[in-house]
Amino acid sequence: MRWKPISRRGRRTDAILALFVALGLSPFVNAAVFGKELPRYGVFVFSNECVDNSKNGGGDVEGDRITLLRFPSGDMVIYEYGNGGAMGPILAQSVKLGEKDSSIKFKVRDEWGSGPTVDGQGIEPIEGKISADNLVVTLHGGAEKVLLPRMQGLPKPPGDCK
Repeated sequence: MRWKPISRRGRRTDAILALFVALGLSPFVNAAVFGKELPRYGVFVFSNECVDNSKNGGGDVEGDRITLLRFPSGDMVIYEYGNGGAMGPILAQSVKLGEKDSSIKFKVRDEWGSGPTVDGQGIEPIEGKISADNLVVTLHGGAEKVLLPRMQGLPKPPGDCK
């Protein structure tokens, strides 16, 4: 049997398969890209909030919470964050959801002047990927992506910080 070179089509298929495998190795990307689609209407809460019960924490709420409200007239986002006490809520501006690519983009104004912002006007752009299961976003002007799982069965208190 004579060896045959792989066709272009075979290489393309292998490249696509390798891409899916690579995405599968990242739990954050995999969950956002391949998770269930977010319903068109409803209220969705994504949060990694926890209570800092350490000696120095004093029971402060840490983490972030993003509440997405999807109405027939459009989408709204309420952003809250904790860093030594809960801050917010802040009503986001310029909310955009990409239905085809599961993207989310919005801007928040840092009303207290305590957080880092991208521009000098106190406006922080937040963007990421969203699914019915979780939200992966870049927060506080950082480059690191943060996973915010969807909260279900509300109300329930946040867990202890680890």
